[in-house]
Amino acid sequence: MANTDVNPSSFVNQETKIDVKPLPDLPEDLHALDFESMTDQDLQDLMQNLMDHNENLELENQLYESYYQRTNPYVMKLNKLNDTSDPNSKQEMDLDSALTEWELQKKIKKRQQSSRRDDRKKKRKDEEEEKPLLLTVDQKLEIIGRAHDEFKEKIEKKKDKWERAIDEIKAELEEIDLRLIDINKSIHDFSRDFEAYHSKGKRPNKINAEKFVKYFEDRLRMKDAIIEKCRLKKTTLKIQKNKLYIQLKQKEEMGEVLHAIDFDQLQIENKQYLAKIDERNTELIKLKMTAGRTIQILNKYKNNLQQSSQEYDKLKSEISQRKEIYSKLLAEVNKVSNEKDKVEWVNTKFKKKIDEYKVPEVMEYIDLKIEQNELQKKLKNWKIKVEIAEMALKRIRKIWNQIKNTQKKTLTEAN
Repeated sequence: MANTDVNPSSFVNQETKIDVKPLPDLPEDLHALDFESMTDQDLQDLMQNLMDHNENLELENQLYESYYQRTNPYVMKLNKLNDTSDPNSKQEMDLDSALTEWELQKKIKKRQQSSRRDDRKKKRKDEEEEKPLLLTVDQKLEIIGRAHDEFKEKIEKKKDKWERAIDEIKAELEEIDLRLIDINKSIHDFSRDFEAYHSKGKRPNKINAEKFVKYFEDRLRMKDAIIEKCRLKKTTLKIQKNKLYIQLKQKEEMGEVLHAIDFDQLQIENKQYLAKIDERNTELIKLKMTAGRTIQILNKYKNNLQQSSQEYDKLKSEISQRKEIYSKLLAEVNKVSNEKDKVEWVNTKFKKKIDEYKVPEVMEYIDLKIEQNELQKKLKNWKIKVEIAEMALKRIRKIWNQIKNTQKKTLTEAN
C-alpha cells in the first residue's frame, strides 16, 4: 500500500521565522529636504523607505477596511446579498431597502460631520487644518484580534477542505493499489499456469490454445459471478432504501417527524460525539506512536540480545580454549619443576664434586698423561686386532657356508 499519511496542518500551521526589521522614521516634511545635496545611495534608501511605509499603510488600510465591513451592518448585508448565487425578487427588494437605508445613514452622518466641523471651525479659528483622528492602542488591538480570528476561521475552513481532498486521494490510492494487486495476481496466475515466461535470453514455450481459451472462460465466469453478487447486493440495498422510505412516510403521516429543535439537539449530540471521536483518534494515534516506539525498542533489545548471545558463545569457546591452555601450562609447569629438581640435584652433586676435587701435583699429572697415551695406543692396537679378527671370522663363515652348501648338494644327490 502507498503511504498516504498526510497531515493537512502541515500546509497551514507552519511556524516560519521572519526577520522583521523596524522601519526607519520618515522626516516630518519631505519638501524641506535638500534633494540636490543628497547622494544616489541616500535617494535610493529614502525611496525604499517610502515604499516600505506605503506597503505598511496599504496593509493597515486593508485591515481597517475589512474590520469596517465586518462591523458595519449595512455593508455586511450588502456583502451577503452580493454573495448569493441565485438572487430572486425578494433578495432584490432587500438589496434596494439596504441601499436606501445605507444612503440615508450616510447622509445623516455627513450632516452630523458637517455640523461638527462648523462647531470646530467656530471654536478653533486659529487652526488652519484639522488634525486627523487616530486610533488608540486598544482599538488597534481589537481590530488585530478580530482579523486574527477571521484568518483563523479561514485556515480552519481550508484545513477541512484539504482534509476532505486528502481523504478522497487516499480512497483513490487504495482503489489503485487494490487494482494493481489484482493485476499482479492475474499476471502471476497466467505465467504460473502456462509457464510462458522463462529466464532472459530464452524463447517462451508454445501455449496450448484450448487451455488458453479455457483459462479466459474461467476468468470471465468468475467476473460474471462477481457482477451477479454486486447486482444482488444492489437490489438488497434498494429494497432496504424503499423500506426506510416507507417507514419515513409512515412516520410523517403519524406525526413522528423530527422538528427543528430535535435536529438541533441531534446536531449538538453529533458534535459532542465527533469531539469524542477526535479525542479517541488522537489517543489512538498516540498509542500507535508509543506502540511503534516500543516495537523499535524491542527490536533494538532483540538485536542487543542476539549480539550478547553471540559474544557469550564466543567468550565460552575462548574460556574453554584458555582452560585447555591453562591445563597444558600446568602440566608443563609440573614437568619443568620436576626437571628443575633433577637439575638442582645434579647441580648439587657436581658442586659437591667440585668442592671435593683436589688438583693433583705436576709429576703425578705427567705420569697420568703418559699412562693415558699408552692406554690410547693399546686401544688403537686392540681395535685393529678386532677388525682383523672380524675379517677372519667373516672369511671363515663364508668358507663354512660354502662347505655346508656342498654337503647339502651331495646329500640331495645321494638321496
